[in-house]
Amino acid sequence: MGSKQKRNTRWSQDSLPKQPDSRINVLRDYWIPLLEQALEQARRLLEKLERGRGDYD
Repeated sequence: MGSKQKRNTRWSQDSLPKQPDSRINVLRDYWIPLLEQALEQARRLLEKLERGRGDYD
C-alpha cells in the first residue's frame, strides 16, 4: 500500500508541470490562429459596413 501511495504522488507531480504546457500549446497552436482569423474576418466585415454606410449618407 505504501508503494502505491508513492506512485500516485510521483504521477501527480509529473503530470502537474506537463498540464499547463499542453494547455499553452493548445492555446498557441489552435485558439490563437482561430481567434486571429476571426478577428481578421470581423475587421473586413467592419470595413465593408463602414464603406456601405458612406453610400447611404
